[in-house]
Amino acid sequence: MADSISIAMLGASGRMGRSIIPLIAGDASGLRLSGALVAPGDNAIGQDAGSFAGSAPLAIAITDEPRRALAGASVAIDFTLAEAAVRNAALCRELGVPMVIGTTGHSGAQLAELEEIARGLAVVLAPNMSLGVNVLFRLAELAARALQAEQYDAEIF
Repeated sequence: MADSISIAMLGASGRMGRSIIPLIAGDASGLRLSGALVAPGDNAIGQDAGSFAGSAPLAIAITDEPRRALAGASVAIDFTLAEAAVRNAALCRELGVPMVIGTTGHSGAQLAELEEIARGLAVVLAPNMSLGVNVLFRLAELAARALQAEQYDAEIF
């Protein structure tokens, strides 16, 4: 398919990876899985990504080699761990593969590093993919700005 979008799933054996892979496999609009990455030592290494995720086989072997997983990808989706996401982002920048990062728990230093990487790479960083939560984040930001002039200290617990 000439207009297909090749997706590398980074964190393929995690909950989100196992949820996203079947969605890619079942998409009729041109999405296709091009690679699947897991951490070294993961029991999914070598298995078919589709079968492992509970969908039809996709002839994509799960690997622990980031360059192999990213080969031929139009975009990477990262649901790994914070430290791995930063390494993956640096490699994506080197390879010119835009990415979506859904990983949570980044330190301030890691966020700063991701911001620097994003200066040379298209990156969407959304540690919570829920529409409701993201609307709440935006509303909290607006409320904090509006109340700042009145000397309020707004926080979300």
